[in-house]
Amino acid sequence: MLLAQRQAHLDNLEALRAAAAQLLDDSPLVDSVGDDGFGEADGSGSELDRIRTLVAAARKGIDDVDAALGRLDSGRYGICADCRAPISPARLEAIPEATHCVDCKTGGLRRRK
Repeated sequence: MLLAQRQAHLDNLEALRAAAAQLLDDSPLVDSVGDDGFGEADGSGSELDRIRTLVAAARKGIDDVDAALGRLDSGRYGICADCRAPISPARLEAIPEATHCVDCKTGGLRRRK
């Protein structure tokens, strides 16, 4: 499941890069291209900003999945980073890269005290 999720993030990242390149190609004025491969184009700045945000989210998703794969290799996968209790299978099915159990993620009993 983690590998499939990682591939989905990679596919999304590739699609976003293609969209950014197309946006730049279609733009009449390109002032500059930054280190990340995105330029500022007349009338397309907000769209490029949106794509940059989505690219950052895709990269974070890849990093999160890679970290989960590392936990899997080290035998720490499915163990809450805070309380060290097992993370429920339902939570891991919904969010395979989860690092916290539901109680720790939501504050659990600590918030109720």
